[in-house]
Amino acid sequence: YDLDKNLITQAKALADEMDIPNTGKRPKFDVKDLFEVELDQFSVICTFLLPETMDRLVPTLLVEMMKGSRIISFGWEVPGLGDPFACCRGNT
Repeated sequence: YDLDKNLITQAKALADEMDIPNTGKRPKFDVKDLFEVELDQFSVICTFLLPETMDRLVPTLLVEMMKGSRIISFGWEVPGLGDPFACCRGNT
């Protein structure tokens, strides 16, 4: 979700170019405020959010997401969920 209609249009066009089949597992791209979306319907959430926005979102993610769901954060650590690369560094 994004509030910028142009970014949503670009994302949909790129998905179409990649010929991703619309089987119900295709990523959703919509113009919406992510703080107003019910997150319990998603098993995977991919974000590219600044740390201060993630700080606001994490409490909602922890309460609303289904058990076993995944959060993928591009660029920044998800606050409160530990080091996402610990397994890669041998720091388990």
